[in-house]
Amino acid sequence: MLPASVVASWSPEIDAEAGRRSIAGFPVRVHSQHFARLQHTIMAVHGIDGAAVLREAARHAFAPLLARAVPPSSDLEVFTALFAALGLGRLGGGEPGTIDSHSAHAAHAWVAAFGEAAAPVCAVTEGFLEAAFAAMGQPCEVREIACIAAGAPRCRFTAASASSGAAVPGGVT
Repeated sequence: MLPASVVASWSPEIDAEAGRRSIAGFPVRVHSQHFARLQHTIMAVHGIDGAAVLREAARHAFAPLLARAVPPSSDLEVFTALFAALGLGRLGGGEPGTIDSHSAHAAHAWVAAFGEAAAPVCAVTEGFLEAAFAAMGQPCEVREIACIAAGAPRCRFTAASASSGAAVPGGVT
């Protein structure tokens, strides 16, 4: 069970006049179809790995928020609760070694804007999870192996150690 004190420490604040939201004093932006359009453009550029660009950008963008909002020695459940608090969807469940989402905001926004995708589109979620695992002292590479936007019933992510390639336990409950 997620400790109430951890969630309370996030102190979500909404500045209605400025249209801004912050968590733990860190400004956050919740995306929608406008983000899906930007993502679509980046992923469509020939000659670059658009998903890798988005994944790395997300990892670097989320790292300071995670460092500020999540206590040291937290487990993945705390990080996935913050993911939900950011309005990015819910992560959890899955088979051992995987993390699932039935409500990935990026995937649903993609489908609403473009219809079904040819490949997984949740690179920002990959980056968030990479930042979360790094904050837990387990640097890893996270990859989406199934995506709602590509017609799967859920988005599914795997994580492998950045140093050894061994699977990193997932399966948030």
